[in-house]
Amino acid sequence: GDFMCPPCAQTYQDYKPILARYKAEYPGEIAFISKDYPLEQECNANIQRDLHLAACESAVAVRLARLKGRGDAMEEWLYARNQALTPVIVRQGARDIGGVPDFDEQYQTVLNQVKSDIALATILGITGTPTFFIGHREPGSDTVLYVRQGALPAQYFDLALQYELKKAGKITP
Repeated sequence: GDFMCPPCAQTYQDYKPILARYKAEYPGEIAFISKDYPLEQECNANIQRDLHLAACESAVAVRLARLKGRGDAMEEWLYARNQALTPVIVRQGARDIGGVPDFDEQYQTVLNQVKSDIALATILGITGTPTFFIGHREPGSDTVLYVRQGALPAQYFDLALQYELKKAGKITP
C-alpha cells in the first residue's frame, strides 16, 4: 500500500471493522500483513513519475511510529490527510502523532526497509496500490486464493475471508 493512495485509505477504513470482527471471533486465525509500495521515485525505482510526493516519508513515519507503539495512530492520521500531505507535514506528524523525535536521523536506514518491501513487490509483479493477497497457509505449503490490484469492495473482502476460514476448517457451514 501507499499512505497517500486514496483507494488505500478507503480500503483501510472499509476493512478495519471486518478485520476486527474476524480477529475477535477467530483469534489467531487471521493475519493482516501490510507491505509498503510508495508511488514515489525517491524510494521506488519502478515508478515512472511521482504520484505521491510524501509517500516514502509516510511509509518511514509509520515504521518509526510502530517502534514507539504509535503505528495505528500514525496510519489513521496519514490516511485522514492523505491528499494534503507533504514531506514537511509528514515529519511533523511523525513527531507529534508518532512520538518520533529523530525522524531525519533514522530516515535513510528505515527507507532501506521500505525498499525491501518494494523489491518483494517487484518479484511478485505488483505495479500499483492497493494490492491484496488473500489465502491461507497449511503446513508445508502456501495457497493464495486471490490476488487483486486495486480496491476490492468490502463485502467481497469479507466473503474471501469467510471462504478461507471455511476452507481451513475454522468455520463450519
